[in-house]
Amino acid sequence: MERLKVRLTTIIFFLRIKWAGIILLISAGILIGLGFYTQLHPDWTLNPDIKAYNLGSFYYAVPPGSLPAIPSEGRPEEWPIERAAAYWAKAASITKDSHLKSLALYNIGALIARESYASSLSSGTAQVEMAMGITNLKEALKIDPNNDDAKYDLELLERMAKIQSVEEGAPGQGFSSGAVEEGF
Repeated sequence: MERLKVRLTTIIFFLRIKWAGIILLISAGILIGLGFYTQLHPDWTLNPDIKAYNLGSFYYAVPPGSLPAIPSEGRPEEWPIERAAAYWAKAASITKDSHLKSLALYNIGALIARESYASSLSSGTAQVEMAMGITNLKEALKIDPNNDDAKYDLELLERMAKIQSVEEGAPGQGFSSGAVEEGF
């Protein structure tokens, strides 16, 4: 009996001193187990809108020329950014989360802005693409007015569109088609 008391006293003393470490060890084991479970079952844990957004982000990072044509699926060769934009558009259309929708529309607008800027450098015309980018960025700001990245990109793209339109010979600010020029 005395021996049992000594053992219980030792166990209680050990638990008093080491209880925080034991709790941390047990919680770490639970978290590691949950991590393995979510890695083994990712489709079960992700919503379709989050999955589409993440796929868009993945394809945005894929280098050009990595997505060959797949004749068996009837899929032509495409650029990774085209697929990224398609996934972001899908995420924006099916999500009920306003923050995710704002991020998806922002990504689409920024992608269009980047591509329209690149095409304006090479060909000199990108007004339609810039207008689409501006529309997406404005929509992203309507949904989430605190999206500072969208505000910055929208301001930048509007300035670029204004400069581009002046360079292409569009009338500048204050132009009125009915105005009459008066002499020298």
